[in-house]
Amino acid sequence: MKTATKSPELQAALKAAKLAAAVSRVADATGMDRSEITTQDGTQLDTFKFLDAMRARGYQVSEPRIPQAQTRRGHTAWKVDITVPAGVSVQLVFFTPGVTQ
Repeated sequence: MKTATKSPELQAALKAAKLAAAVSRVADATGMDRSEITTQDGTQLDTFKFLDAMRARGYQVSEPRIPQAQTRRGHTAWKVDITVPAGVSVQLVFFTPGVTQ
């Protein structure tokens, strides 16, 4: 028998737990303090604060730019080039909702 509770409180608690786990993983993986990389209330990763914290640690981080190909309707993709001090480069893409060109 399948029982699923759709209470708003349960859904909010599950979402908060998922966000907290994501913030913990990023903080642990990067060695950054959570206050450096989260929103003011500490519940969500703040992409721009995260990029600023990387710059402060000597990473080369380009300014976010909008790539020509947009893959999510109703969202804008942003691309950032990141080079760590050891010389390895990656491209990070993130989306902002409700922004259109």
